[in-house]
Amino acid sequence: MTVYQGSCHCGRVAYEVEGQLDGAMACNCSICQRKGSLLWFVPRGNLRLLTDEGNASTYEFNKHAIHHRFCAVCGIHPYAEGSDPKGNAMAAVNVRCLEGGRAGLDPGDPLQRARRLTHKDAGRGADRRPTL
Repeated sequence: MTVYQGSCHCGRVAYEVEGQLDGAMACNCSICQRKGSLLWFVPRGNLRLLTDEGNASTYEFNKHAIHHRFCAVCGIHPYAEGSDPKGNAMAAVNVRCLEGGRAGLDPGDPLQRARRLTHKDAGRGADRRPTL
């Protein structure tokens, strides 16, 4: 098993997670679609916080079944907590928050091949937008 390091943008919420990252899921719930999260599900015991748990705020909606954890300073959502259908505690790790960006994902995926825009690229017109 591999240990990955992850965090929010400012580092106030940091963790390590152990497991084999074979892929991630683009969740279709309303908040995950808006956040653009790519989630990797692991047993909650495989996620270890490296910073104080109080640094992570919680957002819940609908049935309050998933605790979406985010940094109140930078706003990034590095992970969520909940249970699988059998009641086992699970963590949904946002792989976009792992060191290296999209560590372990398939580089052949067109969404991962899209050219990244920099802040300087913004506002240069439609011809500067990434293509898939």
